[in-house]
Amino acid sequence: LWSDKKLRLRCVDIDTKAVTEVAQSEAFEFHDFGWAPDSKWIVYTRAEWQANSRIYLYSLDQKKTFPVTDEWYSSDNPTFSEDGKYLYFASDRAYNPIYSQSEWNHAYRDMAKLYLIPLKKDMTSPFKPENSEVKLEDKDGAKKDNPKKGDAKSDTASKPVRVDIDTDGLADRVVAFPTEAGNYWSVQSIKDKVYYMYWKMGMEKAKLKIFDLEKKEEGELGEVNNYI
Repeated sequence: LWSDKKLRLRCVDIDTKAVTEVAQSEAFEFHDFGWAPDSKWIVYTRAEWQANSRIYLYSLDQKKTFPVTDEWYSSDNPTFSEDGKYLYFASDRAYNPIYSQSEWNHAYRDMAKLYLIPLKKDMTSPFKPENSEVKLEDKDGAKKDNPKKGDAKSDTASKPVRVDIDTDGLADRVVAFPTEAGNYWSVQSIKDKVYYMYWKMGMEKAKLKIFDLEKKEEGELGEVNNYI
C-alpha cells in the first residue's frame, strides 16, 4: 500500500500483481493510511478541497469506499485496533477559545483529542461505566467470585482476526478518550494499548504517551521526536 506524487493511494496484490487504485485526491498527497488486521480493509485520511480532512474506509472485497468521519471536524491518523473491533483516530473537536487583547477576537488552539469508533453497532464503548458486582458468601464464609477472564480455556486466540464493519452511521458512533485536548499524531495500537505523540501550547517538547484501555489510564514514556 503506497501513495504517490499524482495524489493517488494504491495497493498491489503480491500474488496476482494486480494494482488497485484505492483513492484519488485533488488537494494533497496521502500520508495517513494503513491496513485492517485481516487485510480486507484499508483506512486512510484524504485532504479535501476547501474542507476539513476526512477519514475513509476502502473494502477490497466490495471495491467500495465508505466515509468514516463527517465534514465538520478535521480528522486524521486513523488506525485499527489489533482485534479489529475499533478504529482509533485524532480529530480537532475541542473548542476552548482564548481571547486576544490586541485583535479583540477569539482564537482556538490545542483542539485535538483521541477518539474511537466501535466498528459494529452492537459493540459497547470501552469507557462505559462498569458495574460494581457484589460478592456473595456461601455457608462456610468463602467468597464466590464470578469467573475471571481467561479462566476457561478457549480456542478463540488461535483464530485469525476477521474485521466486520457496519458502515452506516460510523460518524454517529464516535467516542472520545478521557484525555486532555492538545495535538495528537502517530497513533498506533498494540493489543489493549494505544500509543501516540502529544504536544500542547506551552510544552517545550512533544511526549510519547500510552493509554491502557483495560486500566483506563494514560501514561508517559518520555520526550521523543518520533517512535516505531
